[in-house]
Amino acid sequence: PYGLTQGEIPMGGPADTIAAKFAMLERALDFTGWSRFLGYFANLALTYETTLTLAAIAGVFAAWRGKRIWLLAIALYAALYLAALYLFFGVIARGILFLLPFTAALAGYGIDRLLLGLEHRLRPTLGPTLALYAILGLILFVWPLAMALRYDHLLAQPDTRLTAAEWLYANTPAETKILADTP
Repeated sequence: PYGLTQGEIPMGGPADTIAAKFAMLERALDFTGWSRFLGYFANLALTYETTLTLAAIAGVFAAWRGKRIWLLAIALYAALYLAALYLFFGVIARGILFLLPFTAALAGYGIDRLLLGLEHRLRPTLGPTLALYAILGLILFVWPLAMALRYDHLLAQPDTRLTAAEWLYANTPAETKILADTP
């Protein structure tokens, strides 16, 4: 992993960096830090993957109710992964990506259980079943579609760095020195 092997802490080398990372284990008992860390990832999941997260929560409840043993394996992996992320690396937004396949599996399971439960309560005719699938399909896909269209719109806009550079060229004298933080 990047944080364990790269000299991101200004010390003597990789061995000192690893020793400094293990010295950070004292954070394990910091309940406030854990709460902020888990809250950050929960907020991230609910903000950017709302439908997936809510369906995964339904999947967790359905698997818990059905006493599925694989839920324990997923929970153990997630707990160990988040603990390693918190104790050694801190808050890295892209760290949630390694939990996404399990989140998707739980979401699929939750939606499947929800549909099966609703189908058993409806009359066994084609009309109500199709209506159920249409309504659930709208609920599940309208919000992600709206977000995707919003992001597409933002991507179609001119890059702000190019706009800022054009403004600088137009509004500053040619001999002006500009301090920039670039590699």
